[in-house]
Amino acid sequence: MQWEIVLALGIAIPIILIPVAFVLYLTIFGLHANTKEARERRAAARRLVREAMQIIRNKQAVDRSILEAIEAAEEGQAVSREAESEAALPTWVTPMPVPAAEKAELVIVGGSAAGIQAAITAKRLNNNVGKITVIRKESKVLVPCGIPYIFGTLGSAEKNLIPDGAIGDAELVIDEVTSIDRESQRVTTAGGRNIGYDKLILATGSLPAVPPIPGRELDNVYTVKKDVEYLQALDKALAKAKDVVVIGGGFIGVEFADELRKRGLNVTIVELLPHCLSLNCDEPFCIRVEEELAKANIKVLCGNGVNQILGNGKVSHVELSSGEQLKADLVMMAIGSAPNTRLAQEAGLEIGATKGIKVDQYMRTSDPNIFAIGDCAEKYSFFTAKPVPLRLASIATNEARIATSNLFRPCVENKGVIGVFSTRVGDVAVGTAGLTEKAAREAGFDVLIGKASAPDKHPGSMPGAQPMQVNLISDRSSGRILGGEAYGGVSVGELTNALAVLVANKATAEDIRFSQIGTHPALTGSPIVYHIVNAAEQAMVAYHESVAKERVADKTLV
Repeated sequence: MQWEIVLALGIAIPIILIPVAFVLYLTIFGLHANTKEARERRAAARRLVREAMQIIRNKQAVDRSILEAIEAAEEGQAVSREAESEAALPTWVTPMPVPAAEKAELVIVGGSAAGIQAAITAKRLNNNVGKITVIRKESKVLVPCGIPYIFGTLGSAEKNLIPDGAIGDAELVIDEVTSIDRESQRVTTAGGRNIGYDKLILATGSLPAVPPIPGRELDNVYTVKKDVEYLQALDKALAKAKDVVVIGGGFIGVEFADELRKRGLNVTIVELLPHCLSLNCDEPFCIRVEEELAKANIKVLCGNGVNQILGNGKVSHVELSSGEQLKADLVMMAIGSAPNTRLAQEAGLEIGATKGIKVDQYMRTSDPNIFAIGDCAEKYSFFTAKPVPLRLASIATNEARIATSNLFRPCVENKGVIGVFSTRVGDVAVGTAGLTEKAAREAGFDVLIGKASAPDKHPGSMPGAQPMQVNLISDRSSGRILGGEAYGGVSVGELTNALAVLVANKATAEDIRFSQIGTHPALTGSPIVYHIVNAAEQAMVAYHESVAKERVADKTLV
């Protein structure tokens, strides 16, 4: 062993060198001289040799003790304090500690939605999994989708935290992973820890997208960071603000605007696309959301970009592409996010077309022992199998379940992301599952639309009843449901999830039309006008009408 060689040399070299030095000394100063001075020199030399030999003997004892401790550690044997006290070590010797190697069967990097779900499910599904270690750099973890509500409904970041106990029995390490050694299967942290793994899951999330707008570095220009201290600073800045400009009219931008107006602030949304929520809803639903924003005195400027953010050290105005300048004490940039793939790139893992970590249908990266889940991983459409830039907490937790099911053998495939969204503006909710009509047509589908409108309770005079509309988008050739949209009260959230299940299971309008349902006056619409069933029936009517028209056109009507 290397330690034994080093220690042997440390013992042998002094033994050889000291007698040699003594012989040279006597030769130089007179081996046979019998003068008083020569005798004194020889006596001094002998004393030096005796002292040197005593040092060598002490060193040999120390080296033997250290070697024994090293061998015991290598064999997994603990050296007790009692044994250490009995070792004949001089008081000036401090033995060097031998660090124990850290190892976990599963290491998860990232402690938000994806990482937490992976820790829970890995233990639940794999009883033979030993130690699970979750490493995250944040001391506190936020509920990602709850961030806008910190500044209105909740009132503080502390009320929007995920408890550490959510990871169950897994070991939690608050530290930042700085590198991955794929060959030795170890990760290194900023705190100096070196942890081995059998399987590694990357759940490093995403970072706010920041476009190169001049003035973005000014004070009081904020992004949507998942960082408690940063958001606390934003909260303090909002307390001194009066006019706020939100750049971006997607779900996060709309939710921020709706929450900030609860603080009595003057809020303006600036959106480059023709409508807010244009990427997630068809135009009629977008318009309804904008109407609710207007009722809340939130100004919406669509079809308008931002030229620059103005101010002397601190933001004062936002200049639009139209030339208009908006007064602003604070700017919120809410235009999306980008996958956080730095660690993966530095480890040499393959990156996909939408800049996420490339994964296969089992969530494995280009290294079969490393998985990627959540916002950092590449997504593929359920409908087209093409890469899509969808990043949602609900997708992240689903990918965590898939990855942990495949840790030791591939058995569950990711069939692609559907995209399930819902939000609430004022008292009105909107939700989308799967493809909108516009997205379905752009993907090349020949679509049929079924629509149904009715109160969400029955009779409509029930307290709290609200109008609800449901649109079903289906493929004309197969009848398969491609997507659905809903607008109405709070029940829209769970109804949207029901639509997602139908889409994922490739249900047809005919299947839904004859589905058995449960209704209750205070909870659901009437069984006579139940929204999803009636929308499916309308889609079937549209299908038969289109077939009849084709037959007339072909002169084949019987």
